[in-house]
Amino acid sequence: MVSPGFASNSSTIERQAAWSIHCTHNTDSRQFPTVLLRPIPLDQADRFHWGPLDGCVTLGRGRQYRQQNKMIGYSLVLYFKIQSDKSENGEKMNMDFNDIKQLYHIKTNKSVPNSLIEFAEKKWGSIPTVLSDYYKQFGGYREIANGVLVLHRPDKLHKVADEYLCFMEEYQGDTCWGINIADLHKDDPPVYIWEGTDVCQLESPSLYAFLIGKAYVQALFTLPYTSESPRIISEDVIQRIDAQLKKKQFSFLSTPDHAFYGNEKDDIVRLCLNGEYTSIEYASADREHFASLEKLIIG
Repeated sequence: MVSPGFASNSSTIERQAAWSIHCTHNTDSRQFPTVLLRPIPLDQADRFHWGPLDGCVTLGRGRQYRQQNKMIGYSLVLYFKIQSDKSENGEKMNMDFNDIKQLYHIKTNKSVPNSLIEFAEKKWGSIPTVLSDYYKQFGGYREIANGVLVLHRPDKLHKVADEYLCFMEEYQGDTCWGINIADLHKDDPPVYIWEGTDVCQLESPSLYAFLIGKAYVQALFTLPYTSESPRIISEDVIQRIDAQLKKKQFSFLSTPDHAFYGNEKDDIVRLCLNGEYTSIEYASADREHFASLEKLIIG
């Protein structure tokens, strides 16, 4: 589930959003459930709502689907209260990426040259506030901006599939992530994934949440202490992780078979279901926290 993850701020305002969820799962399979996520108008979602809209996330009324006494599907409505990235007077705010700073033990900003950001804004008319702030805070950190995931410099932004502005790609160049050109004026637009076809698919409804999530993925390879390569784990290890580690509140729509965990602010664990087996990767910026992960995973 993607969580927008906006930092609390007294000058922010809240807006309501609703998403419909349909989940299908074969209970005999070790694979994570398949989840379909789509936004729906609030006036349509309200009739499904079950209880007051007073929480950050509220479950709506759901429907179960059963086959041979096994639950194989569940549909429901989720409600979010999302803090806006504008103050009450409409002025843009600087985005707080505290999760990333704590993960990488970052104390100061390291920006790309401001002239490059101005170049991109002039060339494309505008770039989202979230992306601009990300460049200003982390664009100069190689361990965040240039690893298995490559953050394009502002002057290297380019179009894919005719209507999307690519700002990040995998180091092999087969996959990239972009923003719809029509959304560039938005402070926190959706992110789409492009894999060499004529069509881009929704990856995250929030650029802010996407960037935080990808910083965690990058950390698996660039933090001081890493598992170095994936390893296959047993069902017992999976159960220990589920029982003893907290699940990180982000995910990506293109990889529903990936799950992220970690108890500390500077560690990350990723489980990947690859057909008949599960692999794990993990990392931390702290030696003792990494040793704790090793003890839990390896024994």
